[in-house]
Amino acid sequence: METKQQAGDYWRGLLSSAERKNGWQIAEQVGEATPYGIQHPLGRSVWEADAVRDELVAYIVEWR
Repeated sequence: METKQQAGDYWRGLLSSAERKNGWQIAEQVGEATPYGIQHPLGRSVWEADAVRDELVAYIVEWR
């Protein structure tokens, strides 16, 4: 699974109605059998902070 999709799944899980927001419950909420894909973007991916910020700003402006 692509890191961008994993990150999206993570955010969908955080915004979901899941009672607890830990890796296992988020993974279950988005249809994954284990939390490893959900945890990957948080612990093992390399992020470019400026690129993430720019993409977030563009998203917010688009939906504003």
